[in-house]
Amino acid sequence: MSKQITTVFFDIDGVIFNRNQAEKEAVFSVLKKECNILRNNYLDVWKKSNAIVWNQCSVGKMTAEFAKYFRWQLLLKEYGMEISIDRAYALSQQYYRLTCNKKYLVKDILSVLKECQRQGLSMCIITNGFEDVQKNKLIQCEVESYFSEIITENKTGYRKPDIRIFQSALDSMNVKASEAIYIGNSYEEDIIPAVQIGMRAIWFDCNRIVSNFKLDEIFTNVYLIDYALEILPIIFSIK
Repeated sequence: MSKQITTVFFDIDGVIFNRNQAEKEAVFSVLKKECNILRNNYLDVWKKSNAIVWNQCSVGKMTAEFAKYFRWQLLLKEYGMEISIDRAYALSQQYYRLTCNKKYLVKDILSVLKECQRQGLSMCIITNGFEDVQKNKLIQCEVESYFSEIITENKTGYRKPDIRIFQSALDSMNVKASEAIYIGNSYEEDIIPAVQIGMRAIWFDCNRIVSNFKLDEIFTNVYLIDYALEILPIIFSIK
């Protein structure tokens, strides 16, 4: 039986959408209007607030919908400001408008999508992000048309690293795991579950954290890359 790849699954943030750039600019803009003084470490404080709420989500103690507002309350609290949930909602809306209304494509990823399409490969998104937000990112970056499906928690009821969201994606695309490859930037949320379900996986190490791992601790069938253009030779070398 051929093991050739027929379907490529992508994460959005950090793989297609340059979340680091978008986050930096959007958080700066929102905080600059809200605070008189903006600390140099504002991104670290933002990431700390994010880590707290998403960890709560992962153990079922908080809904994702509430998390995206509450993180702004946590962030502003670090600045000595107490804001209402209504104000946090308004700041969240500002943040999403800023991040979703510009083209923050990862360098060279458009060339990868074009070549995959030219070669007749099917493409699909698997993301934990909010469906409307993630879809709008793809629209603004003018890449939505490359993907047959956008698989999210909203559609499936599961969040990565739950392998059931990966199985839902395979079922939706009517493809076997052995004929699919997943490209993600998180080893725990993307790579481990993809391999566990039988896919190959490309770990796009955009955060340069692979040095924290011993190579013998990384699954087989996992390819490590630093740049988007490394994706194509891997996909087309698999037979």
